Amino acid sequence: MINTHLESMANNSSIRKAQFNECLTRMKSFMDSSNPKTTLTLFGGDLNLRDAEVDSLPPKVEDAWAKAGENPQQKYTWDQSKNDNHSTGWKKVRHRFDRIYMSGPFQKVDFYLQGTQRIKPSLIFPSDHFAICCRLYN
Repeated sequence: MINTHLESMANNSSIRKAQFNECLTRMKSFMDSSNPKTTLTLFGGDLNLRDAEVDSLPPKVEDAWAKAGENPQQKYTWDQSKNDNHSTGWKKVRHRFDRIYMSGPFQKVDFYLQGTQRIKPSLIFPSDHFAICCRLYN
């Protein structure tokens, strides 16, 4: 399992893409050194990725959200149209910053977001990001 927080902010795209590729290389090395039919490999976290920054994935590496069917209601983990904990003013920015990539012995993935409700009595969200929850089935 690799859990990481990649470089933030749009202007750091080249640094973030290099960090992302380094993590994919590390993930692939774990896959190559084990039996991919029986070993689950996970990589995820607050990757701050924009969709355009993901060129391709190594063979046998899958995006959990895509594998689960790309439900548009579960796409945005940083969604200022729903979550006002970190407001940028008038813009309601939505991104899929948090992601999980995986490889291994699974046939089905359930993917959903947590932390989408305000906490009472403070009436704030648990974070400015929504959390990813995945269930993997083989």
